[in-house]
Amino acid sequence: MGERIRGHEWFKIREQVMERDDWQCRNCAEESNLVVHHIVPISNHGTNQLTNLVTLCRQCHRAAHNHRSGIENGSSSELPSRKIFTEGTISTVCRSTHHPLHLALIVIIIKTGIGVGEICNLDLQDVTLKNDSSNTLPELSGPGLQIRYGGDIPYNNRRERRESTVIPVDSELEHVLLRWLAIRPDHPDTDSLFVKTKEKWGERIDPSTVRYVFEKIGRDHGLYSENNEMENLTPVSLRYFFKERFGGRPAHREYILGRRTRSDIDVSSFEDDYRNNILKIFG
Repeated sequence: MGERIRGHEWFKIREQVMERDDWQCRNCAEESNLVVHHIVPISNHGTNQLTNLVTLCRQCHRAAHNHRSGIENGSSSELPSRKIFTEGTISTVCRSTHHPLHLALIVIIIKTGIGVGEICNLDLQDVTLKNDSSNTLPELSGPGLQIRYGGDIPYNNRRERRESTVIPVDSELEHVLLRWLAIRPDHPDTDSLFVKTKEKWGERIDPSTVRYVFEKIGRDHGLYSENNEMENLTPVSLRYFFKERFGGRPAHREYILGRRTRSDIDVSSFEDDYRNNILKIFG
């Protein structure tokens, strides 16, 4: 039977496991509150080999231990899976969300699947919309946005992303962004696309604020549970929604999510494929 490793040695193993698992829960793809879990516990002759270790978020980690206890007690239960919301539910949420910032945060994930930190990194210069001849993305013929990779950005990219990514902006997202920009606080110290509208007015939005907005929207629509995070409306659940509902080529979807580079896709058809197949949520 193996022995429980602690201290610096365990820290090194933990880093190896999380790096292998792309710094996300292998069950639900959550990217925060991560732990390393022994598949076969040390108390049951498990080892500290990498093959016996897996990255889980705390919610799935608790569920795994409950599952183990159930087996020992003669019952069993599956690990929870992330809820994929219906198009009708998402459309209802969007139509009844009236705050321009809140709606923009929801719709940008529905349309692109980008991470919370990447949303917070967006500057005004990263987005080109109609009638904006001073700011263009040469890779696209129409409106779009750029997810910068590395360099001088406030928050980390998603672990999967390997280079800067250019994503088309469809008419629905463009309308939502223009509505937000019409009331966006004009703070002299930031050119962030999304800024705070209450405390620290006009400062760059941060991940905790984005998650607070989602919790509020979830509660307002009965899509938030204190006891089951996997059922909640969250940025992760909307990323899953994008992955499931994008009707274009899988390679283009993977490029948008950062899992492929631009050299891996058919650049000539990418923009049209996106615009023709992205889900319409306002009818």
